[in-house]
Amino acid sequence: MSCDYVVIGGGPSGLLHALAAADAGRTVTVLEAADHAGGAVSDIMLDGVRLNGGAESYAIGTGAMVEWIEALGLSDQVASPKGNASWIHSNHGPFPIPGTSLWGIPTEPLNDDVKRAVGRWGALRAWVDALLPGSYGAEPGISTYDYVSKRMGKRVADRLLVPLITGVHSADPRTLELEALVPGLIDSVKQYGSLRRGARAVLDKRRAANQSAKTAGAAVGATVPTMSTLIDGLVDALKQRGGTLETGVRVRSIHRDDSGRVDSGRDGRGGWTVLADGGRSFDAAALAVATDPDTARNLLAEPAPEVAEHIPEAPASPVRLVAMSVVSPKLARNPRGNGVLVPPDTRGVRAKAMTHLSAKWEHIEREAAKVTDRAFVRLSYSSADGELPDPALFPEQAVQDLAAMTGVDATEIEVRDWLVQDWPVTQRRRLPGHAESLAALSIALSEDPTLELTGSWRAGTGLDAIARFAKTTHVPPAPTNSTP
Repeated sequence: MSCDYVVIGGGPSGLLHALAAADAGRTVTVLEAADHAGGAVSDIMLDGVRLNGGAESYAIGTGAMVEWIEALGLSDQVASPKGNASWIHSNHGPFPIPGTSLWGIPTEPLNDDVKRAVGRWGALRAWVDALLPGSYGAEPGISTYDYVSKRMGKRVADRLLVPLITGVHSADPRTLELEALVPGLIDSVKQYGSLRRGARAVLDKRRAANQSAKTAGAAVGATVPTMSTLIDGLVDALKQRGGTLETGVRVRSIHRDDSGRVDSGRDGRGGWTVLADGGRSFDAAALAVATDPDTARNLLAEPAPEVAEHIPEAPASPVRLVAMSVVSPKLARNPRGNGVLVPPDTRGVRAKAMTHLSAKWEHIEREAAKVTDRAFVRLSYSSADGELPDPALFPEQAVQDLAAMTGVDATEIEVRDWLVQDWPVTQRRRLPGHAESLAALSIALSEDPTLELTGSWRAGTGLDAIARFAKTTHVPPAPTNSTP
């Protein structure tokens, strides 16, 4: 089968890149191994209610996702979280996340909620940030943890930053580069003279994006009834632009065609042949690989070794999600707001995070209200010593963790329905040297105008980063001297 532009991978990265390519004039064919598009954006049915089984929302952040949502005509299908605070449960006790903070970085260090979280001395140490030069700590590739602890002290880093990063991104802030988490924050700190003012500037920019997206000042937004609405919108938009999505196509190998039979129209290097299960073959003038880094490296090892060698090692961080529908009058009163984040070393709790879905989202609350005292919650677990908790422990383990995090007695939590959803390879750890590898990869790709790579391992963590990358990534221009 002859194609113009093939994208391998129909997750959010692949679909967003495919749309960007279509807008650049390419006729795109997306190949997805699963029987549906969306990757880590998927649905589950729990107690008769449709919920997110993977990604629950997107960060407003830079406004990149806001732009895509508007372009897809989905603005009227966006919800923002209710105004409940989220909490941290740690060995220092439970406390609400400070209201004016960016990933736990307080913009008002001397506020009472910051003192409650890090103590009076911790708050004072964070305030000292204002006395440091704006350039202090601004080292190339510095980790999020090192930068925040240098400027605001270890109490802020340990008690606020760590639980937020590990709970939301399943990442270690000690190895997660700051630029990957909050692009431009270091420049903002240099401009405004302190981390708290730089963080405030980022929040102000987010607030402006919120006003555009009508998300009431929230840090995140979501399509309703689930995030699959976004995936459906991306697929529909691709088809409207003449693109094609083929599901159930597992790619086995890629070969470069140097015969000129399928010409890119740029450098005469020829195109690509993609071989899939069942003997299917796709000849393409240009190619994008939107898979995990391991798959991309394996597929490109033979046809593009100069690219494959620069794909960074980014080990998977397996995540196990446990969703439950429970009846608990005390839990229905939302004792911990929208949810709880838990630092890795917290005693008595195995989960790393809990989202109280019916407290966080109004449309889920309406479903929960159909049965008295019903609550929908989702707990997430990461690997400890390389292992996820035994599935046989559930739902009892989740009930015990839920009780510990909320202060509700486990005997007062009745489970009506529950299920386990595993994501073994979606979350990736960025090891030291990741940025350098990506820089070398970009140089290697610049030498081959018929090839592009995308994915969260390259774009950054979260849908907002993927959306931003899709707006700026290279798309080979459509051929001018041949028709596939």
